[in-house]
Amino acid sequence: MGSFPSCCCCCRRRRRPPPLREARLPAAGPRSDADFSLDGLELRAAFVGPAAVDGDTLRLRVRPWGPAGPQVQFLARLAGIDAPELHPPKGGLCHAEGREREVAAARAARDALTALAARGAPLGLTAACGKFDKYGRLLVRLSAPGAGDFAAALLAAGHAVPYAGGKKPTFVPR
Repeated sequence: MGSFPSCCCCCRRRRRPPPLREARLPAAGPRSDADFSLDGLELRAAFVGPAAVDGDTLRLRVRPWGPAGPQVQFLARLAGIDAPELHPPKGGLCHAEGREREVAAARAARDALTALAARGAPLGLTAACGKFDKYGRLLVRLSAPGAGDFAAALLAAGHAVPYAGGKKPTFVPR
């Protein structure tokens, strides 16, 4: 008959499917910040694929439970800096030329971060971990013997500006 079997052979009424049960998480369930935090840890790290997503965000792999433990992959944001956006909001700049300059500056920042990653990765990276930002990225201070502090290098090269949270500074094309 229909998609559900009849309740018995003598009547042809359809049985209703059982109600779906909702999965309920306990108050301090797996989504709680208290369950997983890397804040204050200093870990050895490695890059994943093309490391730089943009001028201040990388794909990073760490082993928080020691060298024999499982690897965990994160999008990591360099703490203390802000780089131009690859996809700037349309309301931010007055005209298309300014947006094109911001995208060009963002590509230059991403390329500089990729170069730092390539120089520092073979020598070993150290990630001083912080909290997670509102986008779920791990805030890190990243350094390597051959490249130094990544955020400081990007600031010195003019690819980023200091950032301590809150409203982001408006990009000013050079």
